Order: sequence, then structure tokens, then C-alpha cells
Amino acid sequence: MAAVSARLGLIASSLTVLLLGSLAATTAGATVISGASSGFDATFDASVNGTPVLSAGPGAQVSGVAPPAYSLSDSMGSFVFSDIIPISDGDILIDYSVDLSTATATSNVDGGAGSRTTNASGGLSTVFFNIAFDPTGFIPAFDLLTLNASVLTADASVTGDFGSLVATGNSTIIGGSLFVFGEGTWTINAGPAVNTTLISLPGLSLVLNEQTENCSGPVGGTDTCSIDVNVGHLEVNKMIGTHMVGASVVVGHADASQVAVVPEPTTALLMGMGLALLAGRRRSA
Repeated sequence: MAAVSARLGLIASSLTVLLLGSLAATTAGATVISGASSGFDATFDASVNGTPVLSAGPGAQVSGVAPPAYSLSDSMGSFVFSDIIPISDGDILIDYSVDLSTATATSNVDGGAGSRTTNASGGLSTVFFNIAFDPTGFIPAFDLLTLNASVLTADASVTGDFGSLVATGNSTIIGGSLFVFGEGTWTINAGPAVNTTLISLPGLSLVLNEQTENCSGPVGGTDTCSIDVNVGHLEVNKMIGTHMVGASVVVGHADASQVAVVPEPTTALLMGMGLALLAGRRRSA
């Protein structure tokens, strides 16, 4: 009987070593099972006195889902848009132009084990957006809202493996300015801190380097991480001059996400755990 107990004890010890080794191998075998990303240049929506006067963009845009791995890009050359919207006491003048719009999305998530990276970018160069009012009579036209910039680019990236997924975002602004009639002019020429509120006034807000990140770490056997980045997000809903002007503008957008998992324990591993427990019980008896 003692010999049997000793043999069972040896089996239990061996299975314990096997169990620990299997668990370590399982963690090491974690896999990034999916990645997704997208980018676009900008969207512009505007209304005057409740009437839509502009809905433009995105021009350049891409999106991808992995696996398989992908590398996508889109661009749009010079684009100019102008319109005149008659209203009761004059005309609303809309002007929008951009020299170059770009968007990229890449991922090397291919279903294999190990660290992977998924990223995206979106932006514009030499962009001009203006809403003006040309009143009836001899009063010259004047600007209500003007946005200018030389470069606006957003970047988003998620990289890593199970338990180590990390998101990074960045916004590049060169030569940026915003004018609002009755409020003033703001100049932006830097890489602003995350979620910088440049303007917060009644009916008028502008957030720079707007980022939303969701990387909470592993939950059970799943680890997810995502990030959204907008270079700038402008919201307007206020009386400018004698007119209610509404605008929603997003310039330079990028988002990225990845999901990693640890494979479920195999049937053999579960059987080994059961045998180890059984041997331990018999030895204690």
C-alpha cells in the first residue's frame, strides 16, 4: 500500500510540473486575434437659421480589419467648394478648400502569436473653411466663422500582446487659426496636450487633440485596447451677428484597436489536473 501511495505521489508531482509548464506555455501562446483601424481627413457640417448650408467630407478615407494584415492609403488632391445661400436679408457665402487630404490604415495582425501593431492616420494640408454673410444693401460682406491651417494630422496606434496592449495618439497642428465674429481669433501652432479645450463659451467649443482611449487590461482570457483621435472638434450653435449659426467640424481623424486572447486550457490539461487532485486525495487518505 505504501508503494502505491508513493507511486501516486510521484504521479501527482509529475502532473503538477506538467500543469505549471502547460499554464506557462498557454500564457506565452497568447494571440492578437484581431485589429481594426480607420482614418479620414475631415467632415464639415453647417447650418444658418436652422437650414443646412454645407455637408462636406470625408474626402480621403480608409478602414481595415485584420487578419489578414493590411496596408491601405487614400489621398485627394486640391478640392474647392463655394456656395451662395439666399436668406431673408442677404446671402450666406460658403467657401471650403484644401490642397491635399490623406488617410492611412495598417495592421500586421495575421493570427500568429506575439506582439502586433495596428495604426491609422488622417489629415489635411492648407485647409480653409469660411462662412460669411452678405447683407442686402450697401453693407459689405463680413465673415462669421473662419478656420485656417497649414497642416492638420491625427495618428492613432495600438501595439503589444495579451496583457501589454498600449494605445498612443498624437495630433499635429501647424499654422492653425480660428475666427468667430463677435468672439475673436485664436491661433494654434503646436502639438496640443490630450483633450485641450481651447474654447469653451456658450454655444461655442473647440477641443484640440481630442482622444478617447479604452485599454482596461485583461478581463478573463481577453484583452482589448482602442483609441480614437481627432486633431480638432469644433461645435457651434449660437447667434453670430443677426443669425443662428450651427457648425460641427471634425478635422484629422484616426482610430485603432486590437483584441488579444489566451487560448482555453486543452482537454489533456484538464484531465491532468483531475488526476493530480485524485492522486493527492489518495495519498492523504
